Amino acid sequence: MRSNSADWCRRAFSPTMANRRIQDERGVTWDVWDVIPGDMIAENYDRRSGVRLRSLTPDSTLSVHPGLENGWLCFQSADERRRSAPIPADWIDFPDNVLRSLLDAATPVPLARDLRAPRPSPSPAE
Repeated sequence: MRSNSADWCRRAFSPTMANRRIQDERGVTWDVWDVIPGDMIAENYDRRSGVRLRSLTPDSTLSVHPGLENGWLCFQSADERRRSAPIPADWIDFPDNVLRSLLDAATPVPLARDLRAPRPSPSPAE
């Protein structure tokens, strides 16, 4: 099943992006999309409208882990996120079983909610 979403920008700065939804062997639903680091420079691009908010400057850089410079596929379920690099050509047209194989081989990464500092426990009332 395919759907369009404006959560992330596509290579050509399209307001919609390549997005797939698959289920793994346990029945868990995963959203799959490609991430292009150069398209993610903060506050440079409004993914919802496809409009550039400001022009790039020589100081507009983004640092990514080695091996991810050319982008990756992001696989995200309700409870987990994984990434697979590099982005295969024409991945959007892959059958679900091929995407499941990429999912199985993908590297787990923390969800944004897992990166937040834990809140201190409330002290017991006396």
